[in-house]
Parts: sequence; C-alpha cells; structure tokens
Amino acid sequence: MTNVCRQLTVLITAVAAIAISGTCQADLVWEDLMTDEQAITNNLMLSSGGTTITFGTEVFSDSDGGTFDLVPERSANFFSFEAESTGNHTGYLEMTFDNENDDPTDYLELTFNFGPPVTNLQFTLLDVDGNTNFNWDDGAEIFFNGTNVKTTPGYYSIGAINFLDNEAYMDGFEAGNVGAASDETTGNIGFNFGSEIIDTLTIRYFTTDDAVNNPASQFIGISDLQFVAAVPEPTAVSLIALVGIAAWTRRRRTQV
Repeated sequence: MTNVCRQLTVLITAVAAIAISGTCQADLVWEDLMTDEQAITNNLMLSSGGTTITFGTEVFSDSDGGTFDLVPERSANFFSFEAESTGNHTGYLEMTFDNENDDPTDYLELTFNFGPPVTNLQFTLLDVDGNTNFNWDDGAEIFFNGTNVKTTPGYYSIGAINFLDNEAYMDGFEAGNVGAASDETTGNIGFNFGSEIIDTLTIRYFTTDDAVNNPASQFIGISDLQFVAAVPEPTAVSLIALVGIAAWTRRRRTQV
C-alpha cells in the first residue's frame, strides 16, 4: 500500500469515528420522566440520551349524530402515563377513549418528533385486543416518516390474537373478538426499525367497524422506547469528509 493510500485510509477511518462518536444508545423510560396519570399534551417535550422528543396530539371525531363522539373514559385525558401494568409491561403511555358510536373514522393520533433523528427504534404496542361480544375492537395504524409500517413486514411482529386488516378506513392492525389480560402478551405488537432513520413516528388508534353500535371504553399502551440517538445527518458527515480531504490536500501540496 502506498503512503498516499495509507493516509487516505486513516482519513476515512477518522471520518467514520467522528460519525460513530455522535451516537449513543438511549432508553425513554416513561416512569423516569413522568408521574402517574400525567397527561401527554400537544408540544410536550421529553429528552433522553441527547434526543428531544416533541409530541403532537390529535383527537378527531366527525360528530355523527351532531355530537363529538369521543370522551376520555379511563382517565381525565386521552393520552397519559399510567404506572400500572398492561401487556405484561409496567409503566406505559396510554391512549384511551369511549366512542359513543361504532365509528372507525374517529381516532386518537399521537406523533413522536425526534430531534435529532434516531435509528434502531424499538417499542411495543401493548394490549391491542377485543371482546368476545365485540363490545370493543382495538384498531391501530403506525406510520414512520409518513410511511405506513404495514408495508414493511420486517419492521413488526404481531401478537397471537392480532391480525392485519385493510379496509376503506384503515390499513393496519386489529384484534377482533379476542381479549388479553393485563399480564398477557398475546395482544402485543412489537416494532423494530433497525437502521431506518426515524424523524417521526405516528400512532393512530380507533375502534374498528366490527364493534357494537355503542362500544365500551377501550385503550392501548405504548411501552418504553429504545433507540440510538444523535445520528449524524449524511450532509454533516459529507462536510466533515470534505474538510478533512481539503486539509489533507493542502498538506500534500506543501510537501511536494
């Protein structure tokens, strides 16, 4: 190997080291950052491992019958931290509502905005279940960077009672008429996005059209999140490389 090649190899290695040094494994543990029954509000910001997560919340009802159909039933808020257990996981973020009509176009939507973006994002959607008499039937869609995760089967694994559904109002996950106890994992849907760079994660939750006319109150949970934070933007890495190569070139010229 020539001396020039050796120097370029050292330079490339240094650039890679700079990029890697900007990353770290992080865990967003709800109970470390929130208190029981604390609401997740629009624009709330939580930080973990060098990443700040800004939340976006939306509650939508098309007001069938002239009324706003959704009310928060299990707690005072549609989105909140709960210290209890569900899906065999203790301490989770809860999305909950009671729909006065079986209207799947009504929904709760929670968006995680990651700054900076993250990779290796992992979490579990907890207790996506139903009821024997269809008193409720949980439905959910998950989007990363605006893309429906259902289009990438390698990013998720469904629980024993869950199945995929594609209808006019949804393309996602549901449970039908099978329930899951709070200490069971059969209604849990796991997500692992691997090396995908995630800017936003959106969870949309609703009752499906399989439920009875006036479904009972229902909820799902979101486990703690794991991710690798502070991922360098490709443009930033390129800039570092260009600066390094320019400096190396100037040094070579002075040596000639």
